[in-house]
Amino acid sequence: MDLKEQLGKILQGAANLTVITSVGDVVLSGTIEDANVTLPPNSKTMVTNMNILTGDITSVFSESFSAEPEGPMVKVHDAMITKANDTIARNVAILRELIEKFGSAL
Repeated sequence: MDLKEQLGKILQGAANLTVITSVGDVVLSGTIEDANVTLPPNSKTMVTNMNILTGDITSVFSESFSAEPEGPMVKVHDAMITKANDTIARNVAILRELIEKFGSAL
C-alpha cells in the first residue's frame, strides 16, 4: 500500500469519533481499535459521536443521567470528549505537516 492509499485509509477511519461511557455490565468484543459494545437494558449509558468531516455531533444518554447533569459520570464523559477534540486537533496538525512535507510525492 503506497502513502496515498495509507492516507486515504486513515482519513476514512478518522471521520467518526465515538465516546461511550457506560455504567453496567457491558460486553466488549472485537479489538480495542474496532470494538463492538453490547449494552444490557439496565445499563446507564452516554454515547457521543462526532463526524469530524461534517462537524455533526450526536449525543444520546440514558434518562437517568439527565437527573444529574453535573454528576461524576457526566463529567468523565465530558472530559473524554474534550480529550477527543484535543486529539483530533493534534492529528490534523500532524497530517498537515505530513502533507506539506510529502505532498509532492502524492
